[in-house]
Amino acid sequence: SSVRYSAAITSVKPWKEAASALAFRLYGFEQCKVKVGMPGQDELASLRRIRRCAGRSMDLRVDANEGWPPDEVARRTAALW
Repeated sequence: SSVRYSAAITSVKPWKEAASALAFRLYGFEQCKVKVGMPGQDELASLRRIRRCAGRSMDLRVDANEGWPPDEVARRTAALW
C-alpha cells in the first residue's frame, strides 16, 4: 500500500556528498545508499561526512558494485563500523 524511495550518493567530491546528504535529510528520506569502492576514495571519511549531514535517523547502506575484491570485503566493511 506504500512505496518507499531510497536516496543514493554517488559523488566522491566531499562538498557534493555533504550537499546531497543534507538535501536528502531535508526531503525526509529514511535510507540512503552510498557508493564506495572507487579508486582514491576515503570511504570512512565519506561516510562520516555523510552521517554528519544526513543525521542519525537515516539508514546508510554501502554499495561497492564489485569495486572490492572478494578477499577484502570483510576487512573493508569492518573498518566502516
